[in-house]
Amino acid sequence: MKAFSHSVVGFAGGILVLGALGTIGFVNALANPQSSPPAFGSRIKQTRTPGSAPMDEAETFVLAQGIGGMGSGAGMESGSMMGMACVSMKGVGPGPNAPKEIVIKWERPTGPIPAWLDTKNSSKPIEDEIRAKLNDRLDLELNGTPLSGAMKAISKQMGIDVLIDDKALEEENVTPDEPITMSRKSARLRDVLMQILEPLQLTYQIDLEAIIITSKKTSANEMRFYDLSSILPDNGLMSELCAGIQAMVNPDHWEMAGGTSAMRTVGSMLVIAAPNETHTAVERFLQEVSKQPSANLKPRAFVEKPASKPAESDKPAQKR
Repeated sequence: MKAFSHSVVGFAGGILVLGALGTIGFVNALANPQSSPPAFGSRIKQTRTPGSAPMDEAETFVLAQGIGGMGSGAGMESGSMMGMACVSMKGVGPGPNAPKEIVIKWERPTGPIPAWLDTKNSSKPIEDEIRAKLNDRLDLELNGTPLSGAMKAISKQMGIDVLIDDKALEEENVTPDEPITMSRKSARLRDVLMQILEPLQLTYQIDLEAIIITSKKTSANEMRFYDLSSILPDNGLMSELCAGIQAMVNPDHWEMAGGTSAMRTVGSMLVIAAPNETHTAVERFLQEVSKQPSANLKPRAFVEKPASKPAESDKPAQKR
């Protein structure tokens, strides 16, 4: 009898220990939701602590990350992972092991904006102005003019600093004295530059508030931002657009093909890091897309066909 009572007490104690551990685990899950995420699609109500925000209940939503944690049956078509909208996926859904993320609404801080966000003294406005001038037209007459002299003529006529990266040219066995002969009337600046630089395996990039003449090998990826809300009605075609750019614009330069160019999406913003000539081709691609009527830029709708009516011969004979 004594042995039986000991076993009952031990069993009850085990239940209490397991209950305590479960409670601790639940508290830890709230404190660190990444360690033990709740079920997909569920909601958790958290009470804010004094001092961090007004004492009210903040409702947070548990979301599933569509890319990470996909089952082995989910296939990716567009190569490397470039954000949700830039990956074309088959059979993707929130699988049983999909990681979860609790999204909590942030409050914008008060006071002066941080230095990294202050664009008042940024070089970006000047570089954007230079980029816009690439479409301006000029007349240029060169007859054996040294490369350095040709760039000085362009700089004077367009009001833009044009600098030569001597070290990059040296790697291509090109000197600033390379003779240039050409005659252009009312030609776009970007076309003139490429006509001069392409035969020499050179290119240009916009940096340091100037146009830098450099080699294709050493030209760094330039990051640019394209707000696709200017040309697309919604995000329904983001995946298709990204796949089209990768397939048609320098396809061997992208990460998926072993290159260094990359693209990601943040909301409606398409962020691309690539050489200047790739950006030029991307701009042309997006310009053509923008010409499409908005009705043609909607994802395909899959409509179920109505059930067909049975043929007369298939109907059962009526009893008389």
